[in-house]
Amino acid sequence: IGGAIKRALSAGKHVLSEKPISGSLREAEALIGFWRALEPQPVWLVAENWRFEESFMEARRQIDAGTIGKPTKVKSDCVTVRPLDSPYVQCEWRKASALHCGWLLDIATHGIAALRLIFDDFLLVGDTTLVREEVDGGVSETVSAPIRLSNDVQGNLTFLYEVKPKIQPVFDVRIEVVGTEGRLLADRNSLRHWDEQGREQKRREYHCLTVSRCISAFVEAIQDRVPVNNDNPLHPERALFDLKILERIREPLLKRIA
Repeated sequence: IGGAIKRALSAGKHVLSEKPISGSLREAEALIGFWRALEPQPVWLVAENWRFEESFMEARRQIDAGTIGKPTKVKSDCVTVRPLDSPYVQCEWRKASALHCGWLLDIATHGIAALRLIFDDFLLVGDTTLVREEVDGGVSETVSAPIRLSNDVQGNLTFLYEVKPKIQPVFDVRIEVVGTEGRLLADRNSLRHWDEQGREQKRREYHCLTVSRCISAFVEAIQDRVPVNNDNPLHPERALFDLKILERIREPLLKRIA
């Protein structure tokens, strides 16, 4: 993907590229350096549509407002279930095991972006584990890693990818944040809040056309006719940070096949 992005930018074309920004940190950093040196500078954004998920942004606002007190723990489960005849399953690179970082490049990037809407930074990613099972004529892989986030919040990050015949597709992430005065549970469609006694206080429902918002953000950036602002949610630097976290998760898996 990096070569295609560079050729388009070299030709002065505005680019909305797929996530992750690249398959390697070295290439991603080189691409950003190349892009920044162009004059005039075309628009380049990286299409991570989950950055527009309202439920995760509202979760951040609720935490900042002290709704659950001081956050202490987080659990993030990113789940993808596909039937064998899904076009997503037929992509050759998605067929690769997480051990070879196939589907993980796609799914983990989404999950990391969602969690970063709630917490600013990943301070630590612990040793990654991979469990692979043959299930009902298909396969299931689970990648997990302990994490430490900003404000010393401890937690666990899990990615599940399951492919079976004739199964209802699922593509979501559930992020639970426990605080000193309650807890929040956010997925792509809802945000729920319980107080410290375990009584549910509020439930909000969401339905966001996030891919459309990606395209709109790209068009607006072109119309602005100014260099892309670092605050743009699709800025390549944000995608680079996602990739840095993904690399920390991938590294133990890559060492196993080195």
